[in-house]
Amino acid sequence: MDTDDISQLVKFVDTLVFEKTGTHLKDIEQDLLQQVLEGKLLKHLRYGDYSNEYIQKFIIRDLWKLLSQVTDKKVGKKNVEYVLIKLLEARSHSSTAPCIQTTTQTETETSQTDRSDETNSESTTFNLSNFKKFIKPGVPLLLSLGIVVGGLGVSRLFNWYGVKNHLAGELPEAQIFYSLAGKINPDSPAIHQNKGAMYEDLGSNPENYRKAHAEYQKAIASGLIEAYNSEARLYIREGKFDAAIDILRIGLPLAKDEDLKYTMLKNRAWARLGQGYYDDAKQDLEHAMQLKQRESTTYCLMAQVLEGKKDNRGALVQWEKCLAYAYEPKLPEEDKWIHLAQQRLERPGSKP
Repeated sequence: MDTDDISQLVKFVDTLVFEKTGTHLKDIEQDLLQQVLEGKLLKHLRYGDYSNEYIQKFIIRDLWKLLSQVTDKKVGKKNVEYVLIKLLEARSHSSTAPCIQTTTQTETETSQTDRSDETNSESTTFNLSNFKKFIKPGVPLLLSLGIVVGGLGVSRLFNWYGVKNHLAGELPEAQIFYSLAGKINPDSPAIHQNKGAMYEDLGSNPENYRKAHAEYQKAIASGLIEAYNSEARLYIREGKFDAAIDILRIGLPLAKDEDLKYTMLKNRAWARLGQGYYDDAKQDLEHAMQLKQRESTTYCLMAQVLEGKKDNRGALVQWEKCLAYAYEPKLPEEDKWIHLAQQRLERPGSKP
C-alpha cells in the first residue's frame, strides 16, 4: 500500500472503533498504526518523547486488544494489515454507514460563516467539479449494493461522504453531504448525530450550537443513545450544567456499552464539578475508573474535584496520573487539563 492508502485505512479503523466503542483512536494510536502498516518493526516504533519500551509495553499492547475487540479477530503485528483490508473490503459491500459523535477525533474550532440548510444555498457554495470528484469513487459502492438510483442507498452514500470529509476536517463539504443525506432520509439518527457534530465543530458561536442541539435532539428522538451524551457534553461546553445533568439522567440508564457508560459518567462528573457538587462528581469518577483505568481525563477531573474538597495532597496524586496516562489531547478541555497538571506538578511540557 502507498501512503495515501495507509492513511485512508487508518481513518477507516478510527471510524470503525468509534462505531463499536463510542470513542476514537488517540493520535498516538493512529500514528503508531500507520507506522506498523508502513512495515516498521515494533522495536523501531517512535512517537514524540515516548520510549520504545513504553510504546510496546502499553500502547501497542492496548491497541492490539482494542482492534481485536472491534474486528472480532485476534489482531497482532503479523496479521493487522490483512484483517483490516479484508474488513474494509467487506464494508465496501455493506449498506451500513458510519456514524461519528461530538467526542470526535479532533474538535476543530474553525470559524465559519453561517451556512443555510437549504439546497439552493448549498448548491451556490459547493463547487460542481469537487462534487463530481467526491462522487466518482462512490459509484462502485452503489453498484456493489445493487443500487443505482434509490433513496436509502444514495442517502447512505452521501452520509459516508459527509463522514469522510468531516474526519478530514473539510467541514463545508461535510455539511453539504450531510444535508443532502438528510433530505433523502430525514429520519436517520446517524445523519442527525453527524450533523450535530459538524455544527459543533464549525465553531463555538450561539447559532452553530443551536443547530447542533436541534440535530442531537432529533437523533435522541430517533433512538440513538449516544446522542444523549453528545447533547450533554455540548451543554457542559456552554456552562449549562443543570441541563447536562438532566439529559444524562435520562440517557445513562439506557447505555448498555461500557465505553459509552464510561463517557457518560465522566461527563456527568464534569457537570457536577461545574455545579460544585464535589461528592457526586467523585462518586461518578470512581465508577468511571472501574470501567476504564487508563484514561487521563478521569484523573484530571478527579484532581480538580479533590482540590475543590481542599484535599491538595490527594489532588497531586491524581494530577500525576493525569499526566501519566496523557497522550495527545484531542479535545480543548483535555489540552487545558494537561497544562494545568503540568503547572500543578511544575513540569512544563512534560510527557509520560
